Amino acid sequence: MAQQLVKIPADKESLQPPRVGRSRAGTLSEGEAVAVPPAEATTVQARGAMEAYRQWRKYQEEIPNLAATAEKNLLWIESALNEYRLTSLELTFRLDQMEAEIWDSYNQVREEYPRLKQRTTRKPLIFTSRAALEKLSQDWKAHIERQEKLLDLLSKAPESQKVYNTTQLLRKHLAEEHARREENRRVIQKMLDAGVTPVAERQKRSDAFAGLTFVFTGALQRFTREEAEALVRELGGKASGSVSRQTSYVVVGESPGSKYQKALQLGVPVLTEEEFLKMVKGAQSS
Repeated sequence: MAQQLVKIPADKESLQPPRVGRSRAGTLSEGEAVAVPPAEATTVQARGAMEAYRQWRKYQEEIPNLAATAEKNLLWIESALNEYRLTSLELTFRLDQMEAEIWDSYNQVREEYPRLKQRTTRKPLIFTSRAALEKLSQDWKAHIERQEKLLDLLSKAPESQKVYNTTQLLRKHLAEEHARREENRRVIQKMLDAGVTPVAERQKRSDAFAGLTFVFTGALQRFTREEAEALVRELGGKASGSVSRQTSYVVVGESPGSKYQKALQLGVPVLTEEEFLKMVKGAQSS
C-alpha cells in the first residue's frame, strides 16, 4: 500500500500519534513531512481537526463570558472612581504620582474596552477563525487583568491619600509655627537692641474696679500712663483711650488735652492723680 506524506502541525504537539515515523535524526520536527501509512495519516489529520474544533468551540463560549466580566468590572471601576473623587475634594494635599497612575490606568481601560467590544460583536463568533478567537480571548483576559489592578489601586488610594494629606498638614503647621517663633525672636531681639526692657504682664489682683472705665490725659507724675492703665487692669477695670458717656472716670495730669474738655462737656467725673492713687490704695487694701 502506498504511503502518504503528512505534515506535523506546528501548534499541535499533543496530536502526534504514538507510532508516527521518525526523521533521519530520530526526532520529529514541527512542520516536517514524514511518510506514514494512509490509515495512520488519516487518524493524525482527524485528531488535529477534532482538537482544533474543540478549541474553536471553547473560545466561542469563553469570549462572551469574558466580555460580561469586563463590563461588570467597568461599572465597579466607575463607582470606585466617583468615591475617590469625592474623597480627593476634601484633601488639601494629594500624592501626584498616585493620581497620575490612577488616571493613566483608567484612560487605558476606558479606551480599550469599546475596541474589544467592537471586535467581539463585529460578526458572529461562529464565523470567526480559531486563531482570531484565540487572540481575542487573550486580549480580553489581559484587559480584565488591567481592570483588576485598577480596582485594587482605587480600593487603597483613598486611605493612602488621607494619610499623606494629614502628614503634609502637620508638616505645614509645624513649619508655620517655627516661622512664627523665629519672627517673635527677631522682633524681641530688635527691641532689645533698641534698649527696650521686657516687662512681664501683670495679672489681675482683684475686681475692685470691675465695671469701671478710666481714661488718662495729661502728664502724670507718679507713674507713666502705661503703668497707670496696668494698675486699672490689675484691679479688674478697663483703660480706654477716648472719652464717652460710658467712661467712669477721667484722670488728669499736667497740661490735660481735649479729653479733659470732653469729660467736662459730658459730665464725666474727673480725678487728679492723687485722687486716683487713693482709689487704687483703697482697692488694694480691701
